[in-house]
Amino acid sequence: MQKRTLYISLLLVSCLLLFGFSYASAQTVTFQPKTVSRCDTTVVNITVENPGELSAVEIIFEASGDYSSMSVDFAGGFTGLTNRVNQDLGAGKYRMAAMKATDGGDACVDFTGGVVVGEITFVTADVCDGIIDVIGSSVTGGEVTAATNLVGCDPIAGIATTVVPGSVTIANRPPSITCPDSMTVEWGDVVEFDVE
Repeated sequence: MQKRTLYISLLLVSCLLLFGFSYASAQTVTFQPKTVSRCDTTVVNITVENPGELSAVEIIFEASGDYSSMSVDFAGGFTGLTNRVNQDLGAGKYRMAAMKATDGGDACVDFTGGVVVGEITFVTADVCDGIIDVIGSSVTGGEVTAATNLVGCDPIAGIATTVVPGSVTIANRPPSITCPDSMTVEWGDVVEFDVE
C-alpha cells in the first residue's frame, strides 16, 4: 500500500512539474526562421504566444547580416491592443509596443496558440549564401529603458518571457530555364527565340 501511494505521489509531482514547465515556457516571442534566395523580398513573422489574455506586449529586437533593406510593421491581422509604438532605434534595432487603449474602448487579447503581431520585411543581399539573424534585445537610456516583455490582463503584471531568435538563411538556388513552345520551321530558315 505504501509503495502504491509513493508511486502515485511521484506521478502527481511529475505531472505538476511538467505542467509548471510547459506553462512557464509558453510565454514566448518567436521570430520566424526561413530559407530564401538572394535578392528576394521576404517577410519574417513575429509571433507572441501566451496561455491567456494580455493587456500589452513590448518587443525589442535587432537584425544583423546580409540584407539591403528592412522595414518593420504590425501585422495586418493583428487588430487588438490599439495604442501602439513602432520605433526605429537605429543600427538595426527596433521597438514595437502595443497596449490597451486608455479610453476603455479596447479589450485584452487572447494569445493562446500564438498570434502574429508583427512583420519584418527584408530584401536579402546579392550573395550566394548568407544569414540574417533576428534576436531579442533591450534598450537602455535615452527616452526608453525596456526589454521584450508581456503584460497580463488580470492581474496587470509583467510575465517572464522567452525570446526565440530566428534566422533567414540565404541559399543559392540553381536557375530555372523557360524555353519557347515547340515550333515547326522549314529547311534553311533562320530561327530566333528567347530563353528566360
